[in-house]
Amino acid sequence: AQNHHYICLSDLEYQNGEANVVVILSQGGYSWSYTDETGETQGVVADSSHILAWEQLVDVTVSKSTDVKLSPSLPLKDVEVTRWPVEARGTESGDVPEGETVEVTEEDGSFHIKETEPGYVYLVKGIWENGTAEFGFYTK
Repeated sequence: AQNHHYICLSDLEYQNGEANVVVILSQGGYSWSYTDETGETQGVVADSSHILAWEQLVDVTVSKSTDVKLSPSLPLKDVEVTRWPVEARGTESGDVPEGETVEVTEEDGSFHIKETEPGYVYLVKGIWENGTAEFGFYTK
């Protein structure tokens, strides 16, 4: 369904040694609006638990500080990234520690998460014209 292809947000690309690796990020909640067949604007909201409580979370192997590139299926307006030490996984939503904001840069129309390091859970909030969605991964 055309209105819902945003759910396949994002691939993450990075270098691991000589190899160029692409992974599909785990998805959390989202909020989206679209125009239906009658021309009316509709909204879709799917809430999710905090990323530290997600049971399914894709892992990314980085041996050292690595820049990673987001490859969304729709052009992003902006990206916000927050990280927590991987030991915080399993924290109940009410007890979530404050995360650390991570630098994101825009280069040639793509967003890059700078200096991704092993041992963290990364929450990626994508911001589009039509809404927002949360994605995540952890590094090891």
